[in-house]
Amino acid sequence: MPKNDVNNYVRAGVKEGYVRLAQGGKLEIGGTDDDQQKRLRDVLGANKDGHVTLKDIVEQQKQEAKDEAEARTAQMLARQRQARREAAKAQLQTAWTRMGGPSSPVGLPLGGDIVVKETGPSTSPTFSADFRGGSIHLSNDGDVGSTDNQKKVYINLVGIECQVRQEGTDEIYAVVSVLGPSSHSIASTRIPSSGTISMGPDGMRISTPVTPLLADGVIQNYYVWVSMVENDSGDVDVIARDISNKFADAVSTGLQGLTGMPAEAVGDSESFKENIATGLAWVFGNVLGMGDDPYDAESFPLFWADLNEKALPLQPPYSRSDDPRTITSWTHRVIVSGVDDGGDHGQYAFYFRVWVEDHPKTYSVPTK
Repeated sequence: MPKNDVNNYVRAGVKEGYVRLAQGGKLEIGGTDDDQQKRLRDVLGANKDGHVTLKDIVEQQKQEAKDEAEARTAQMLARQRQARREAAKAQLQTAWTRMGGPSSPVGLPLGGDIVVKETGPSTSPTFSADFRGGSIHLSNDGDVGSTDNQKKVYINLVGIECQVRQEGTDEIYAVVSVLGPSSHSIASTRIPSSGTISMGPDGMRISTPVTPLLADGVIQNYYVWVSMVENDSGDVDVIARDISNKFADAVSTGLQGLTGMPAEAVGDSESFKENIATGLAWVFGNVLGMGDDPYDAESFPLFWADLNEKALPLQPPYSRSDDPRTITSWTHRVIVSGVDDGGDHGQYAFYFRVWVEDHPKTYSVPTK
């Protein structure tokens, strides 16, 4: 409010009786709360009683200066804290990248982005971030990023069941491939390691070849593929190798060098799964040609959020009346089927055990 306006307001107030000099030289502003009177009290710094004194003004200025200083300090502290958190995030990112990023012992960040956790007193905070398989924390000086405990995934093949045989005795073999798109990891295992497994007649309907397929796997989405062949006259070793190679080629073509969440999104798409199945069918149709009978490749997913629960439920033991063996400690099953050149239908079930273990091991990397 300009000085002349103040003077005019005061003169008008004196004339109308709501402004007057009071005891001790105080200026008293009373009256109603209309805009003119309220504005005059605000401009002159009247206290709650409507009195205006030099002491009141000085105290008000002191309080305003104190409030302003406290506000500036609070803003600066907030900026400093945000800057610390951003620096911590950058150093955690460096540590994670140097540990291997999506292929690191802790896998991908929860939610897809590194979220900084701050603990301890504000004068000496510590910083960390949670990932799917563990946490990375910074040293007090921020120069080192470490993870002390990780969750690891394990997958075993624990049983094969002949549900419908094609011949009097089926001689089968398979390639089981475990794909982790996020880290672009592929583990293909020949079942059995050599030769074939005789299946079909009574007493030979169940096989329990406990075979490790994945050990120390990073927590991520996995896809388990089963490619099975009923052997007649082909070279089982050559065909199994061709299946493994074609699977790897199909994956590489589909992912196109992607890792992390983009690769995971591709891996979960139906088109990607169809491309893999097509690639394996190409092997069966163009490379075999030896009288062997391939079954349609089938797969099942393992999602990281379920694996992160660690305690995957075991299914009841499975047995048949025509075989003395029992398949125990299994969590997942996939069924493959096929039709041979003579039109005979065959069907097999593959049983798996999937579990997660804590892996107490320290990994440390510099962040500079």
